[in-house]
Amino acid sequence: MVKGEFVFSIQNYARMKKLIFILFIFNISNVFANQIDSLFKALANHKTKDTNYVNTLNNIAVYYMEITSDSCVYYGNIANKLSKSTKFEKGCYRAINSIGSYYNSQSKFELALQFYFDGYKIAEGLNDKNAMSNSMNSIGNAYLGVDNISSALDAYLNSNKIATESNNQKMIGISSIGIGHIYLEQHKVNEALVYYKKANEVFKKLNNNYTLAISYTALANALVEIGKFDEAFDNFNKSILLAQKLNDTYVVAGTYNEMGDALNKFHKEQKALEYYEKSITIFTSRKAYLDLMNLHFKVSEIYKKQRKFDKALENYSIYNIYKDSVFNIDRHKQILEVGAKYETEKKEKEIQFNKLKLKAQQTDSNNTIIGIVIFFIVALILFLIYHTNQLNKEKLLLESTVEKRTKKLQESLKEREFLLKEVHHRVKNNLTLLKSLLYLQAKATDNKEVKIILEECQLRIQSMSIIHQNLMEESGAEKIEFQTFFTQLFLI
Repeated sequence: MVKGEFVFSIQNYARMKKLIFILFIFNISNVFANQIDSLFKALANHKTKDTNYVNTLNNIAVYYMEITSDSCVYYGNIANKLSKSTKFEKGCYRAINSIGSYYNSQSKFELALQFYFDGYKIAEGLNDKNAMSNSMNSIGNAYLGVDNISSALDAYLNSNKIATESNNQKMIGISSIGIGHIYLEQHKVNEALVYYKKANEVFKKLNNNYTLAISYTALANALVEIGKFDEAFDNFNKSILLAQKLNDTYVVAGTYNEMGDALNKFHKEQKALEYYEKSITIFTSRKAYLDLMNLHFKVSEIYKKQRKFDKALENYSIYNIYKDSVFNIDRHKQILEVGAKYETEKKEKEIQFNKLKLKAQQTDSNNTIIGIVIFFIVALILFLIYHTNQLNKEKLLLESTVEKRTKKLQESLKEREFLLKEVHHRVKNNLTLLKSLLYLQAKATDNKEVKIILEECQLRIQSMSIIHQNLMEESGAEKIEFQTFFTQLFLI
C-alpha cells in the first residue's frame, strides 16, 4: 500500500482515508478459485478472441490489480482494445475500471480519475445502475486522495443516490460510510451519524461481518466527537468481536488504535498507552511498518507530555527508523540499543551522584542544612536543564546518524529491488511467450514427429519456468528443493 516525505499528524482525516481505502479494496476485490496459471491456460484454450476471451483478459487484469502489479495496465489495455473492436462495452468498462483501480492503489489519483470518469460514461451509456454507482464511488475515493473534499462528497452522494434507485444495498452501505467520514471531517457530526447508522443497518441485513465491523468503528469515532464515550467504546468492542470472529487481526489492531486515540482525546493518556501497546503487538506480528510508525509517534508524544523523556526519545527513535527505512530495521534497532545503553549508564551515574549528595547532607551539621538544601535544589534545577539539553542534542545526533546510514542503504536496496523485479518480470513474460508460440506451432502442424518435438520443448520451457518461479518466491535463493520441483514437474 505511498512515496515521498512523510508528515504524520494523527487526526480523524488520516483515519478517514484509511477506512475509505479498506472499503475500496473490499469493493473491487474478487476471489478467484484459480490462480494466475489457470487463467493463462484458459486464455490459451480460447479458439477465438470473443467476449469470453476478453473476460479472461479482464480477470487477469483484476488479478494483477489486486497484487498491485503494473501488468494490470498491460492486460487491461489489451482487453479494452479488443472490447472496442468487438463493441463489447461491458468489457471496456471492466478493463478501464481495473486500470483506474490500479492507479488509485498507487496514489496516482489524477490518472485514476481519468479512467474512472471514462468508465462512468460507458456505464451510463449501458444504463447499468450498479456500475454507475460503483464508478461514482471510485471517483469519490480518488477525489479524496487529492484532498478535494467537496468533489468527493458530491461523488459519494451521487453514488448513494444511484445505488438507492437500483436497490444496490452493498453500494448504499459503502457510499454511506464515505459520506459519513466527510461530514465528520467537516464537524457535522449529526449528519455523519445518520449515514453511519444507515451503513450499519445495511451491513447487518447483508450479514457481512467485515464491513459491519468497519461501520461500528466509524460510528464509534463519531460518538467520540460528541463526547458519548461509553457508547463509543461499546461500538469499538462490537467491531473487535466481529473482527476476531473473522480472524482479521488488522482490523482488531486498527480498532485498538482508534480506542487509544479516543482515550488520548479525553486526556486519559495512561489508558490510551495500554491500547496503543495492544495495537503495536499485533502490527509487529503482521510487520505493518507504516502503522507501527504512526503508533510510536503517538506514544512518543504522550511520554513527552508526561515528561518521561527517555521513553519519549526511545519511541521517537523507533518512529524515525520505520519512517526512514523499512529495509534496515535490525541495524536501526542496534543504534537504538546503543542509545538506550548510554542513557542507562548516565542514569546510574546520576543516581550515584544523588546518593553521595544525600550522604554528605546527613553528615553536615544542623547549621548548614538549610544552605545545603538550597544548593541541592539549585543544582537539581541546573541538572534538569542540562539533562533536557543533552536529550535534545542526542535526539538530533541520532536522527542525523540514522538518516545518513539509511539513505545510502535505501537507495541501493531500491535500485536492486527494481532491477530484480524487472529481470524476473521480463524472464517470466519471455518464457510464457515462448511456451505459447510453441503451443500454437504444435497445434498448427500435422506432422506428428514435429508435434512431439514441439511439445517436448514446451515441457522443457515449463521446467525452466518452474525453476524460475521457485527462485522468485525465495528471495535471494541460490537453490531450490528438488522434491518440490520434482512434484511440480509431474503435475505439468
